[in-house]
Amino acid sequence: SCTWSTNEKLWLDTVAKNPSSGLAHSNLGEEYLRAGRYGEAVPLFERATEVGRADGTAHLAHHNLGVIWSAKEAGPLFDLNK
Repeated sequence: SCTWSTNEKLWLDTVAKNPSSGLAHSNLGEEYLRAGRYGEAVPLFERATEVGRADGTAHLAHHNLGVIWSAKEAGPLFDLNK
């Protein structure tokens, strides 16, 4: 199947080939966020906050973590005791 056939496949491929790209992690996380797949989105956004400092995209991930945090059904994904 073609890498470009879906946005998810595109960003999965991009993250695999460029794991230090905050933008790639954020964009893949956004695909999961749009689909309501919060459990898959959170680790991508968390990683993007780390690697995104280098490419100036960490703020995107912080914003999207806030969006998920505010979704009441996503509450159990966050360990408040960290």
